[in-house]
Amino acid sequence: MDTATALKLAMQAVKDAGIPEELWATALPMALADLRATTGSAPGGGGTSAPPQGNGRSGTSPGGKRSTQKKASPPNNSSAQINVLSSFGEQDAIFKKVAAETEVSEDDLGDVFHIDGGSLDLKVISKNLGGSKATSMRTVAALLGGLVFAGTQHTKLPFKEITTVCKAKHVHDQANGASYIKTTPGFASVAAGANQALTTKTGWQREFAAAVGRVLGKPADNS
Repeated sequence: MDTATALKLAMQAVKDAGIPEELWATALPMALADLRATTGSAPGGGGTSAPPQGNGRSGTSPGGKRSTQKKASPPNNSSAQINVLSSFGEQDAIFKKVAAETEVSEDDLGDVFHIDGGSLDLKVISKNLGGSKATSMRTVAALLGGLVFAGTQHTKLPFKEITTVCKAKHVHDQANGASYIKTTPGFASVAAGANQALTTKTGWQREFAAAVGRVLGKPADNS
């Protein structure tokens, strides 16, 4: 495989995995390494591999014994390894994008969220999230989902990441948590079980803005 082809394939894998553009420089070498392991040749090698040894039969050594060498493992699914809430870019840039998309001010965003080293922190205290676990979990889902979908290239937010934040805020309901998140106004869900994830539907920007207003104690704008 020539270098140009290998680079194209690796870059396409990075894009398909939903990795933010600011992390491409880090992810591309990993994708190339996985590609080399899969194809058995390095870029620029013309796509040829080392000639077989021994008697030409697959899996045998020159002495006729079956080789114990393991086959290269297939590349890992990069998207499955990404923690969305830990893959943000620089805070000011994210807040500018979110403010433009949702009309929530950057000042209000700064009162609700903090991004440090790419990781998102929800600054809201538990009692301001809602009067019940159902309301609180939907509020957390709307806040996290809105920031992710407006400020990044991600189109899905795994339920397990939302649940982790809910547990940290002591508002998680083990039995009904997934159902609460799934019924968050303005948002929808895809997949099932451990792969279930939050995504958007019509009105998600409005629900995000309403959730920010609620946790900051601001009256709803019904205009």
